[in-house]
Amino acid sequence: MALSCALAQRILLSHFAASASNSASNSTLHPRRRPNPVPVHVAIAARTAGFSNALTNCPRAASRADAGATRSSVAAVRVSASTSGVTSGGGDSSSMASGVPNDFAGFNKVASSVAAERNKAPIADAIVPYLARAAAGGVLLEVACGTGQHAGHLAPLLPHLILQPTDLDNSAFDAVTHYSRGHANVRAPLILDAASDWVPRLLLSTLAAGGGGGSGTVAAVLAVNVTHISPFAATRGLITGASAVLSPGAHLFIYGPFTRGGAHTSQSNAEFDTSLQGRNPEWGYRDVEAVVELATVAGMSIEEVRDMPANNFMLVFTKI
Repeated sequence: MALSCALAQRILLSHFAASASNSASNSTLHPRRRPNPVPVHVAIAARTAGFSNALTNCPRAASRADAGATRSSVAAVRVSASTSGVTSGGGDSSSMASGVPNDFAGFNKVASSVAAERNKAPIADAIVPYLARAAAGGVLLEVACGTGQHAGHLAPLLPHLILQPTDLDNSAFDAVTHYSRGHANVRAPLILDAASDWVPRLLLSTLAAGGGGGSGTVAAVLAVNVTHISPFAATRGLITGASAVLSPGAHLFIYGPFTRGGAHTSQSNAEFDTSLQGRNPEWGYRDVEAVVELATVAGMSIEEVRDMPANNFMLVFTKI
């Protein structure tokens, strides 16, 4: 249901004054669905404290949040053959995926930002050592950047690289801009549908043209909480596309919850997986072994399967 700007502002002010528990129970704002929207990062600032406290006091809820239960950056729910692939940030996306309603815009961006705050440091700890010696000017391409908090956190840790955030649509691009302020090595976000044939368009974009001080090479690809909240076509497109743009020795990093040998690693993950599939039958946890098999066929080797907090994993692949 659309909210007027004035009503949205009153709700935000009430969130600033309310207790954490009250903040966590209020209805979700949908910035892209109302006219003259309050910027996403303002909504995030208004409500993050309440959600953070609620998640801290509920371990199962925290685990689910870190698993991406409410992540808004669903990388490739749209799998139509007529997708735009890669554009600069202004366009919008289709709302259907193979005939199944695409409700990614209904995901709670505030709780998404809480999950990003919780996992951005562990994710950086996992990937920065791999990229410390990457050639200066290379691009770290982030697929499904969401609110842009990972790009903002990684930028000062990787000053020799150019960070290129992308997402399926532009509904959170104001938040991406907010979190990347002051970081000259973060480019303006692009729209990228991982399930489309995105590589040719990417190569024709400014990403690979050497603009903005970059070398025109893709040093690494990062995807956080993508594979389980998108059709399997998105995982396949992510891996094959990454292999196409990466040079030998470069890395693909995939973070999120997975099954291992077909089994869940926790009861909360099993319950969340069931809820995802109930919401969209094309969604759900992917098996680590299945993802590794896809990458092997695409010309990449598995470097590391790293245990991460809250029953997540970081899969590190190297282009052969």
